[in-house]
Amino acid sequence: MHSNSKLFRAVLVAALAVAASCTAFANFAREFGVADLQKMVKELEPFCPRNPDYLYPILCEVEQNPEPNAYATIREQEGKKPQAVMVVQTGILDFVNNDLGMLRAVVAHEMSHLSKGHALDKTRYASDDLYVLYTRQQEYEADVMGASMLQRAGFGKQSMLDLFDLFEKQGRKEIPRIIGMTNDHADPKARAAEITQNPIVLKSLLEYDAGLAMIETRKFEQAVGAFERALAKEPNLKDALVMAGQAALMDYYDRLPGNLTVNYFRPDFGPVIQNPTVSAKAASQATDADRMRYDRAVSTIAKAAAALPANIRVRELSALALVLDPDQTASKLAAGVKEMETLLKSALTVADKVRYTNNIALGLQRQNKLKEASTRLWTLMSSLDSPDAYNPAAAENLGAWPLPSVDKKSAPVLAETLAIWLETSHPGNLNYAKVLKQYQEFCTKNGLTAEPDIEGNFGLTRVVSVHVDGNDLVMLMPVTDIVKMLGKAEVFGTYNPSYKEFGEMRWSSGEILIMVDRGQPFRITSYKLGSYVDITPADTFSQDALRITVGQAVADLKWLPLDELPDINLVRSATVETWKYLPGLGLAVCVEKDKIKGVSVVPFGDYDQQ
Repeated sequence: MHSNSKLFRAVLVAALAVAASCTAFANFAREFGVADLQKMVKELEPFCPRNPDYLYPILCEVEQNPEPNAYATIREQEGKKPQAVMVVQTGILDFVNNDLGMLRAVVAHEMSHLSKGHALDKTRYASDDLYVLYTRQQEYEADVMGASMLQRAGFGKQSMLDLFDLFEKQGRKEIPRIIGMTNDHADPKARAAEITQNPIVLKSLLEYDAGLAMIETRKFEQAVGAFERALAKEPNLKDALVMAGQAALMDYYDRLPGNLTVNYFRPDFGPVIQNPTVSAKAASQATDADRMRYDRAVSTIAKAAAALPANIRVRELSALALVLDPDQTASKLAAGVKEMETLLKSALTVADKVRYTNNIALGLQRQNKLKEASTRLWTLMSSLDSPDAYNPAAAENLGAWPLPSVDKKSAPVLAETLAIWLETSHPGNLNYAKVLKQYQEFCTKNGLTAEPDIEGNFGLTRVVSVHVDGNDLVMLMPVTDIVKMLGKAEVFGTYNPSYKEFGEMRWSSGEILIMVDRGQPFRITSYKLGSYVDITPADTFSQDALRITVGQAVADLKWLPLDELPDINLVRSATVETWKYLPGLGLAVCVEKDKIKGVSVVPFGDYDQQ
């Protein structure tokens, strides 16, 4: 846990807000002093080789600082070796909830950093990407050595596993999953897997998290594969079956022709996952390929139903699949609506009630009962006095189709609902113009002022893939899958012989480059002409996409403010290149002679720009 790790500090600061409220924790922080830290270090020293380049014994310091952190460092001394230093900030004492075992695990980890000489290792500073990957290796190395120290000293390594579990529970709640899995400190589950004797469950959960990350970034087909790999590793992880069904259903809907889905009410796929995107197609009818994807979704959900027959989410997905039948079969639509009605009767939360009703309305609308659908939806939403009553899918469905009859008393409520949707949706949404027009006309008719921020307060999804020669190379997919697409790598080279788990794979004479750590891509780069990345809005019912293509003239990218973008240094074999980084998107572009020379997915760059 290096002192310059912004992510680690951010994770612990968030957890401190909870711990600081407990007086007992604060008392523990005041009582723990330098002598206590020295005692811990002395207990572990016989099992931790001293680094010959540092001056020992380790200088121990307890710093009165509410920021939860601990770090090992060196202090330069003129004419002498640098002094080995261990610093524990009192905030971390609160964080571990008065658990001396977990604190000892932190100390063992930091002592390992000193023993391995990480503080003097300057190689990781060669470039931004190498910094992240070298730091990961050093954290893994300190974890393994620290756990071994604890075990040989008679304390056992469970306290370190408990520490990782605490990190998992307290941290990264506000960070996109792909960042949590690819930053300079690996996911706590990945770290725990390195030191436990039975890592299969942890590795299964990592695959599950990869599936969630792919859903967040609209890679639904790849998400299905991740959930299936999670289940293959740990058959008891039944939730992976449910999520695979959700992802498969979203993938089917995502690829339906835009001119077809714009004729439907918009479905709500439920919590955790995002609503699907709609690709820009000219067709207005389902194709055989659409039906194949639908059949796959139905089959996947059926597997989940067989394993979890009473699971509410599986029942909901089964019903939603019926009302999304590509051929609009009357019996399936009716059966889906009926099942949703049953679920609605036992719904416990406002959000569930609105979602079920929205999807009932979808089924009614597809049965050509538009008036009944709109009235049903609005009747429920207007009767609920709760912030949870707002549902973007339901708001869009009300605004994009003929509005239901609304009395003067309820008119301001409906106007506010549509205004919120307009303010938080991308103008490229298929229904944006219709909702805006209806909103303005509705306000005029009812004597209301129409003042939404119609520019849209929307975000963009992170870029997680590079398209090369018809292949979609996606972050977090196994490198073995990429090899199936591109063939065996022409070169695999390591950057440091001490760390053989990470290195650089190259294809097409170096035009395609992937940095790999433990079988997982950490940076996907292409210099190959015609390769491209797509940037899409977070509003998943939008057909807009901003594309950057290798070989494209910079002048054609008028929307991209290259001069305002920060620089990021990325390694290419033995050289370091300066790229332009798009903060928040995990994307970098290389420019040469006013043309795009390369595109690179760099999910960890945000932390170097903070």
